[in-house]
Amino acid sequence: MIAVLLTLLVSPLLWVVSRLRRKTPIRRILVIQTAKIGDLICATHLFREIKRVYPAAHLAVLVHPTTREVIDTNRHVDEVLTVTAEEIRGISGKWRLARRIRSGGYDAIVCLNPNVPFAVTSLWALVPRRVSVMPDVRGVTYRMASMFFTDLREHDGKRLVVQTWLDMLGAIGVEGGSLDKEVYPVSGAESLVDALLSGALPPLMGIAVSSGNKLKELTSEAMSAIVRGLLESGEGTVLLIGGPMDCAKAAAILGSTEGGRRVIDVTAKLRLSELPALLRRLSVFVSVDTGIVYMADALSVPIVHMPGPINVLEQHPIGKSVRIVHGRIPCPPYAHVYRAPYECTREIRACIDSIDPDDVCMAARDLIEAADHGR
Repeated sequence: MIAVLLTLLVSPLLWVVSRLRRKTPIRRILVIQTAKIGDLICATHLFREIKRVYPAAHLAVLVHPTTREVIDTNRHVDEVLTVTAEEIRGISGKWRLARRIRSGGYDAIVCLNPNVPFAVTSLWALVPRRVSVMPDVRGVTYRMASMFFTDLREHDGKRLVVQTWLDMLGAIGVEGGSLDKEVYPVSGAESLVDALLSGALPPLMGIAVSSGNKLKELTSEAMSAIVRGLLESGEGTVLLIGGPMDCAKAAAILGSTEGGRRVIDVTAKLRLSELPALLRRLSVFVSVDTGIVYMADALSVPIVHMPGPINVLEQHPIGKSVRIVHGRIPCPPYAHVYRAPYECTREIRACIDSIDPDDVCMAARDLIEAADHGR
């Protein structure tokens, strides 16, 4: 709040100075997306559409250090910058970020994180075009700070947030475009995947072991039931996919399914930048709402999506081969893109725990059969 009040005092002068550069052509653009893996992947269509209109412009993206591998190989991005929440705490932290942005000489900022620090620092950096989103869920402080942007796009929770983000680009002259996401594996990833899948029999069926938000995560027992159901459907190999924090859970699932060589634990075996090489070989990917499901969606992998508590009207995989499986106990969505709780208000997790493994396996089999018929 202190940063907002101080900025309000000097904002008339800052607005005047920043507007002096408003008539200059757009040659350098900064996109800010410091949220989690899935949110960054869901923003990749913006990079392509910006370059479509401004092919010669320098496009930089500011991300959290843990997600930068997602776009290090993106062919549309010229520079990847990183920042953490700790680095921009307090007046001094925001001032340092403003100086970094100012030194970049950006003609436009597209901020996908509607928060106070980026609203303040964008104006302090005297960037002439500052575009952001006005979420349907916002606090008093951000409503005050949002006036530091030159353009705002309202987000309605009844529409896809990726469409809202695309609409934001109209403020810098980018109209229309596709919502298709893009991810690319790093060089050398294919040979690593070949080694991991040695002896694996098709079809390859991937399953996400966990979620970054534990509220959305299936229990080990439910996941084991899904793995057993996938194995009972006939031939094929199930791949347990996750990061270093998922190894113990994957081991428990592996021990309870007795799948032998037909279940392969690949948790922590690949980096984020290598994972696309594995995902695009899958016949189906089964997942709760986690970042990797959007990576699979970007690669047009058939997906069985178990959204749990999220509002699927504003965020879900958008590929042509997506089946959404809900829990059998009705539960209204209460997790939104701009308001993500990490605990169940009812303390029963009905939307996740009532998902029937048979429904998931049936959806997976249908997708595999449809793909086979389409060949």
